[in-house]
This record gives sequence, C-alpha cells and structure tokens, in this order.
Amino acid sequence: MIAVRVVNGNPRAHQRGPGACDAFLPLLLHGHEALQHAATFINVASFAMNNPVQADRILRLRSVLDRTGLTRSTLYRKIAEGSFPRQVAISRRCVDWRASDLDAWLRNPMFFHVDDR
Repeated sequence: MIAVRVVNGNPRAHQRGPGACDAFLPLLLHGHEALQHAATFINVASFAMNNPVQADRILRLRSVLDRTGLTRSTLYRKIAEGSFPRQVAISRRCVDWRASDLDAWLRNPMFFHVDDR
C-alpha cells in the first residue's frame, strides 16, 4: 500500500507497512495505479500549499473614507454614478465594502467603472 505524508511542508510517498505512523494518508490501491494516484495526490497537496486562498477583507464605512479621502456624500454619489464599487450586504441593516474592490478603485480612480469589473 502507498501512503502520502507531509514532511516539512513537502508531500512524500512511502510504502506503508506494520508500525507505520498513523499520520500517513493511505491510498488503498495496488501497483502502478497506486503510484499514479500517489503522484496526483502529491501534486494536489503541493498546489494547495503553494497557493493558499486569500480571504477578502471587509471594510466599514469609516475605513473606506479614510483610505480614499472621500467625503460620505461624494462616496455615495460615486456609487450611484457607478464610478465606485458597490457595497456588500453583511446583514439586513449592515453594508460594507470588499478590500479587493476598493484596491481596484485605488489603482485607477479616474477611469474605474463598476460595469468594467
């Protein structure tokens, strides 16, 4: 049986036998098919470790105003015009902005348009 474990952040395939560590992830296959599946698992594990998912931060109104230098009335006017990112509904009475949307606006505030995204 082939097993895969992660050692110092690197996935490695090993032959599993009696007394093997329970931290191994067993692949219940035999022969050539087991080696192919082990290599696939190693590639997937390697990709997941090298490409972590970045969570998008949520910004409140005060943070958005501080980062942009806009006034509240100008901000809402730009939202109505479509030249500033729209808010995201967090709950029934709470809306905030995604940090990634605000960063896109900050990269090019003069030519940003919501429909272009």
